[in-house]
Amino acid sequence: MTVAEDVIRLTIIIAQYLTCSVFLLFLIHKLLMLTYYPFITRRDPVAGKLPDERPFVTVQLPCFNEAAVIRRVIDASCSMKWPRDRFEVHVLDDSNDVTTAISEEAALYWRNRGTECRVIRRPVRTGYKAGALQYDIDNEVHPDSQFFPVFDADFCPAPEWLETIMPYFFDEAGNDLENLSMVQGRWAYLNADLNIITRIQELILSGHFFIEQIFRSRTGRPWNFNGTAGVWRRAAIAAVGGWEHDTIVEDSDLSIKCFDAGFRGVYVRDITAPSELPTAISDYRSQQTRWIKGFGQLFAKRAGMALTSRNTNLVHKAEFLFHTLPSLCYAATVLFQLYFPLAIFVNTNFSWPWLGVNLGALAIFWAFYTLTLYRMLGFWKGLANQWRIAGIMVLCWGLSPLLAYAFVEGMFSHDATFTRTPKRAATVSATDSMSTNVTGTSQSAYNESDTSEVGVAARPAPTPRTDGSQPSPQTSEHSSAVGEMASVSGATTLTAMTSSLTSEGDSSGSLTKKVQSSAKSSYFTTKITFLPFFEFAVAMWSLFAAVAAVFGLAGAPIHENFNRGVLWLTAVAIFSTGCAVGLLWSSLGAIGGMIQGLYMDFTANRETSATASAEASDPSTDMDMSPTDVPNVAPDQSTSSLSLFTAIPAPVDEEVAPVSRLPASAAPPDVAMATSLRGRGGMTVVEV
Repeated sequence: MTVAEDVIRLTIIIAQYLTCSVFLLFLIHKLLMLTYYPFITRRDPVAGKLPDERPFVTVQLPCFNEAAVIRRVIDASCSMKWPRDRFEVHVLDDSNDVTTAISEEAALYWRNRGTECRVIRRPVRTGYKAGALQYDIDNEVHPDSQFFPVFDADFCPAPEWLETIMPYFFDEAGNDLENLSMVQGRWAYLNADLNIITRIQELILSGHFFIEQIFRSRTGRPWNFNGTAGVWRRAAIAAVGGWEHDTIVEDSDLSIKCFDAGFRGVYVRDITAPSELPTAISDYRSQQTRWIKGFGQLFAKRAGMALTSRNTNLVHKAEFLFHTLPSLCYAATVLFQLYFPLAIFVNTNFSWPWLGVNLGALAIFWAFYTLTLYRMLGFWKGLANQWRIAGIMVLCWGLSPLLAYAFVEGMFSHDATFTRTPKRAATVSATDSMSTNVTGTSQSAYNESDTSEVGVAARPAPTPRTDGSQPSPQTSEHSSAVGEMASVSGATTLTAMTSSLTSEGDSSGSLTKKVQSSAKSSYFTTKITFLPFFEFAVAMWSLFAAVAAVFGLAGAPIHENFNRGVLWLTAVAIFSTGCAVGLLWSSLGAIGGMIQGLYMDFTANRETSATASAEASDPSTDMDMSPTDVPNVAPDQSTSSLSLFTAIPAPVDEEVAPVSRLPASAAPPDVAMATSLRGRGGMTVVEV
């Protein structure tokens, strides 16, 4: 027994100082940010003057099966103020569901109002988001296009967004600052107040945007484009070889390449674009797994270049490590979760240096997010929301096994499969400091005359132009369409858009309403993984340790040889309770998703078999098809063999022609079936 106790004591000593060193190292970096913050927070970048001849911009909207939100982002993007003859919107659609039909209808609507909007369909879906962006640059964008604003499907830029962010590419005399590769805005959130997990996410991301991005960008350190709500310079992308899709953090990869090539970027904290946060723990697990795995891939790919480059100094190299390796903290947390409860099994002296290191790291962590809350909500509301900081700790403890595994997998895996985060179109009014004007569509914008079966054919033609050119007014009412738009905030925006898109008299609204109903359903994967079960096992270990520590504190240890030290038992009880809550939250959400996914697959397969049997037994059903009965199916636009929706080719001209809401060969959503990912009502959702 003595030997066993000595081994346990030695294990505790080694593990506690190893893990605490990792925590302290990265939190000291955060302390450096806090130290710099008062001196750099007011050092805002200066916007220049736009030249008289506006540069040509192509707004890129990459999407895949985003039926719930695609119309919203198209409407918001097309409503941005910019000369119409120097502006185009490209919906980079890789979808294999009715998202394509909704996108085509929205694009035609805006073309009728003088805004060039096209849906771009690739022959092969290679490279996911990065591949779509590069394909558009190589094949579809206007030859004169110089800048590419990029938005994910859940974003809603304000009408003034482009006019306020583009001046940062120019100086006060209107001269182009050619060494600026990109300008990044801040994310705001439409649904931050929806539930506990969205409130916690808001604080985590706001720490990144209010402190980390400001620190890195304003001290000359390398920092990353956030994938959306920013503008890229075409020449910078071309100079470093374009978008690459061998990692799933293509935005950070391109940012590192541009920094090493001598380009710099500008981060503007006060220009925001509202977006949607994942609303369920399963969605958040999927998103964080992709991000953390991507940073593992980025470190494996770029560490050699970043650490040996002659174009960067030691500070830049160190920042690269701090930027790509914070996930080591997750691995340290897993080790902490496994060894720390062992302290209840042995009587050992309490380690005061260890306590000091932990309390110091905790103080830095708490100060970092307290400052973030202050910037988000102000002093008093920030104090009232201190519980969110504890929520971050519990959530991170719960996700640590998953994210530690994701980072290691990324370092040693070449799999760059991009798993999208489901969008629910869920909105709750943002907090005052995070709200921003976004484009809302007036009721009349979609209800004018779109009541026929073909819908778009009945819409009015664009306003005639006497000079033969596209309109390019500079006022707020730059086109008849934008004249119908209203600037409203957060929840009002989505309410207005949803009501207008789903009005009783709008056949396209009926389609959108039906699709959004399906798209808001929970998406589950039937892929069985061991990680949620490992997380559950660690949760049980933590729960046992917490209960044992409480019994020890109560003077009734469950074993006579257990530790009776009050400080040790208190520390074990607090930490193990938090770990148990976080791990159960995460693991049970994932296990429940797998169980429900299996049940839904079983039900769908049973219904499919029943339908097939009924059709086979019906003598009136003629299963033979003549050549003329075969629909004219376009080439498959997805690498997935599950696609039942055919590609809708981009229009060859701008004439308004009667078209139906769905392509003739498209299977209606209520009969689309798949065996990998599925939503309610049989709606197929292929996420990779």
